[in-house]
Amino acid sequence: MTFKWHPVLPEPLVMRPAQDDDGAFMEALYYSTRDDLAGLGELMLPILAQQYRAQQLGYRSTFPNAQYWIIEQHGERIGRVVVNINEVEVHLIDIAFLPHARGQGNGTKLLRTLQHHATQACIPLSLNVSHTNPAARKLYLTLGFVVIANYPSVTQMAWYSPKT
Repeated sequence: MTFKWHPVLPEPLVMRPAQDDDGAFMEALYYSTRDDLAGLGELMLPILAQQYRAQQLGYRSTFPNAQYWIIEQHGERIGRVVVNINEVEVHLIDIAFLPHARGQGNGTKLLRTLQHHATQACIPLSLNVSHTNPAARKLYLTLGFVVIANYPSVTQMAWYSPKT
């Protein structure tokens, strides 16, 4: 069973379901998260495009009921979140912000919104964080997530509501 999430973020942030015309934005957003390849310039564009398509196919295959949301601030698209919500958990599949929107508290606001939804549904909030992203891992720990398991490339984490 799939549960619909109707998020309300603190102003000036707004979330809306992703639409077909958001495809180019989401692809550019993915490219902006690949700082490790930024120095290679245009040589990497075909590889990044292939990686983006593979990521999207993987998400749709693994989480066919996932919900894709665009995050806007003052009418400008600044990020995207992908979540899978069912009767046993809220699973944060992916979250990304454009470089100028990072470090502004937007991720914290989004995560607190997810925590609120998990609390209301009396289910945990789970995610996987890459070992190459220590800043995200630190944020998750600060917000009360606990480590469930460590794998070669990711750490599985969860947040449990006081109601669960």
